[in-house]
Amino acid sequence: MNKVDSEKKFIELRSAGFSLSNIAKMLSKSQTTMVAWNKKHFSVVQSIKKTELEELRLILLEDKKSRLDFLRAELQKIKKKIDTNEIILRYEDLVNLAIKVSDAIDRTQRQIAYSNQNDTEVQSDIAENTDSVKDSTDCTKTVSKL
Repeated sequence: MNKVDSEKKFIELRSAGFSLSNIAKMLSKSQTTMVAWNKKHFSVVQSIKKTELEELRLILLEDKKSRLDFLRAELQKIKKKIDTNEIILRYEDLVNLAIKVSDAIDRTQRQIAYSNQNDTEVQSDIAENTDSVKDSTDCTKTVSKL
């Protein structure tokens, strides 16, 4: 593998989160070379990480919006059952179910707002060369408990 190919592979592996030590072993290069390449290609690696994190954030945001739409539809079904007296459950249980779904909607809306608010914080983390991103809470668990 020539130098250009090795450096391209380095950028690919580094942006995927591999350590310099592991990359050095994979490419059969010295640790000193890895440190030099890390400095040389730092901005490219960070740009790739930023792009990948942004894509992931958008996917998670769309997922949360889909959950929100689902929860709203479920709440409408429950309200319709309450309004038309099509009571399969006791009225009290049906109201409690509506409250739980409504709470899940509120939590999902807060998560979406929190996600939008923290965009700049995530970008700041990337700039500081951190590799951790907070996981989002899965609202589907709430619905499955209902």
